[in-house]
Amino acid sequence: MGCERAVYTIGVAERTVTPATGVRLQGHLNRSGPAGAILDDLFLRVLVLWSDGSAALGSIGFVLVHCDVLALDAVTASEIKSSLRERFSITVDCTVVAASHTHTAPPVIRLGSIEPDQEFRHLLLHRIDAAVAAALARPQQTYLTCGAR
Repeated sequence: MGCERAVYTIGVAERTVTPATGVRLQGHLNRSGPAGAILDDLFLRVLVLWSDGSAALGSIGFVLVHCDVLALDAVTASEIKSSLRERFSITVDCTVVAASHTHTAPPVIRLGSIEPDQEFRHLLLHRIDAAVAAALARPQQTYLTCGAR
């Protein structure tokens, strides 16, 4: 039993979203102070998959936005999807927004007594739009296959 090789057009992009030291991080309730150092960068990554092999805006079949944050709430995900629809005509139902669940990013959602960091949230939303624009600008052919070759 074999699978045929399928050719796809994709676009990918990555942006850093590492905040400066001194900001409060989300994920550990017993953390007593702001971030004092940067060990690793935080990223957001975007994958655009065109459904018909072309790189036309009208044929986008799937968009994945993956952010290094603890969590994204429905309001933020909806805001991201709406922005992509308005800026790039990407339909909401083909967009998936995901969080890595890192415990070392500024808060994007309200959790307990910790309110979202609005400056970081704004940076994240702006860089998502920039990453999607970059992914759309650099389509490339790739293929998917299954089974042994």
